Amino acid sequence: MTRPPELPRFAQCFLRTGVHRRTRLLVCSFHRWLERRRLTLAELTSDHFRQFLARPHRVRVATQVRFQYGNLLRGYLQWLYDRGLVRFVPESRRRRPLELPVLAREFLTSLAPTHRSSTRHRYIYSLRKLY
Repeated sequence: MTRPPELPRFAQCFLRTGVHRRTRLLVCSFHRWLERRRLTLAELTSDHFRQFLARPHRVRVATQVRFQYGNLLRGYLQWLYDRGLVRFVPESRRRRPLELPVLAREFLTSLAPTHRSSTRHRYIYSLRKLY
């Protein structure tokens, strides 16, 4: 069995921050991917990052898995960006909650005295789906 390549010092520092096991594996895969393409972090673009997410292990992955990988690696890229090692941080894939109309917000406010917060959250969910 071959030994994985040595990670750069900054990647090792990031991994010592107590990240999730899956994030650790993705960071290692990401650096192997960069080595195979002979890219440095300074040359890395958001297009490169999307290419990695589509085929991190030379095999195409499902869209949902791609989003999970992107969310896990976003923290690493933010960490690198804060230290000036990359020029971008990918946008979050989460949607912002839909702003409800005034009438719907007034209705939700009227529920506050008589309903539990979990019940009100179900109403909010249903109203967002409706609107």
